[in-house]
Amino acid sequence: MGEGGVDEIALQHREWDTKRWQPVGLDVLTLKVPPTVYPPHDDTALLDSCIARLGDGSGRTMLEIGVGSGAVAIAAAQRGWQVTGCDVNPL
Repeated sequence: MGEGGVDEIALQHREWDTKRWQPVGLDVLTLKVPPTVYPPHDDTALLDSCIARLGDGSGRTMLEIGVGSGAVAIAAAQRGWQVTGCDVNPL
């Protein structure tokens, strides 16, 4: 294909993957992940374990920059955090 933007547009039309991911101490999450979005990996589990060690998020806020699949943000919200996320990828 041509420029990176053209490749990105072509990828957006491919089928999304279903990923299952287990946050620390929570139920398994089933995530629909577009082909251009970062899926859960080892670094996702590492960040989640650090957030889980902080305990209950009630009354606390979190900003996740580079949300990817949203796995960490979803898990933090389930622990009571008020989560805001942002990513350059609109999907």
